[in-house]
Amino acid sequence: MSSSTELIPLTRASIPVASEMLARSFHNDPMTCHLLPDAAKRPSLSARSFQCLLRYGIHCGEVLAISERLEGVAIWLPPEAAQGSLAKLLRACLFTLPLTAGPSFFLRFLAYHQHLDRLRREHTPFRHWYLQLLGVDPGHQGRGYATALVNPMLARFDREGLPCCLDTMNGDNVTFYERFGFRVAAKSLVPKTQIGLWLMARGD
Repeated sequence: MSSSTELIPLTRASIPVASEMLARSFHNDPMTCHLLPDAAKRPSLSARSFQCLLRYGIHCGEVLAISERLEGVAIWLPPEAAQGSLAKLLRACLFTLPLTAGPSFFLRFLAYHQHLDRLRREHTPFRHWYLQLLGVDPGHQGRGYATALVNPMLARFDREGLPCCLDTMNGDNVTFYERFGFRVAAKSLVPKTQIGLWLMARGD
C-alpha cells in the first residue's frame, strides 16, 4: 500500500459498516476491554459507540477511509473541534452514549475522557489537529494502511504550519507514531486502572 494513496471522505451512509470494522479493530484494545468488559457483547456495543464517534467526526472534522471497501478509517479533528473535545462530544452524543451499554459504561467513558482532557490542557494547550481515532480491519493489518491514513494528513499539517496530537493506550503504537515524528508529551495511567495512556505531539 502506497502512503500516497488518495483517501476518500467517509459518508454517513457508510457509518454502520465502518463502525463494525472499528469494533473488530479495537476488540482487544485495553480501553475497549475496560469500557466493555463483556467480550460477548463487546462487538455490537462498541460498534454503537463508534457510530457516535464517526457521526461526531463527520460533523466536526474529517473522517477519511482508505477506499470504499473501508479497510481502514481515521477521524481527524481540526483545532476548533480538538480543544474541549469532551464537552463537544458529550453534547453530540449525550443521549446515545448512556444507552450504548448502560450507566457503568458511560461513567467509565466519562472518567477516562475527563482525565485525557486534563492531560491535553496541561501538555498540549496549543492549537493543533487531533487524530481522534485510527483503525484498520484486522484482516488488512500489516499492509501499510495505517501509514497511508496518516502520511497525507501530516504533510498537509506541515504545509499549514500546524501541530498534530493524538493519544494511545497501546504501548506498541508509541513506536509506530514516533516514526512519523511524534514525541511523547505525557504518560499516565487511566484512573482506577493499570492502563497506560500516552499523549503524543508532533510539530509543536
